[in-house]
Amino acid sequence: MILLPIALFVARESWRARTLLAFCKAAQPGITLADLLALEIRHSIDESYLVQANLDGYVDQSRSHELEFRSQMYDPDFACAITHDGKAVKYVQLLALEGFEPN
Repeated sequence: MILLPIALFVARESWRARTLLAFCKAAQPGITLADLLALEIRHSIDESYLVQANLDGYVDQSRSHELEFRSQMYDPDFACAITHDGKAVKYVQLLALEGFEPN
C-alpha cells in the first residue's frame, strides 16, 4: 500500500516534466503574449510552474518580462526561460542541467 503514493508521485512528476517540455518546444520567439498565455492553457501550465509566482511582489506575467517555468521548484532537470516585451515573445530557451537529454 505504501508503493501506491510513491508511484502516483513519480507519475505526476513525470507528466509535469513532459508537459513543460512540450510547452517550451511550442513557445517560439515572435508569438504574441496573448498566444503565449493561450499556449500555457493548452499545455495545462499553471502558476505552479512559474518561478516568479512564488516571489514576493509578483503581479502577473505581462509585467514580468523574464519568465522561468519549472516542472518542480527544487532541483528540476530543466527549466524553460521566456523573455517578452509585453507584446511579443523575444526569447525562448530550454535550460537543461548537466546530463539531461530532452526527447
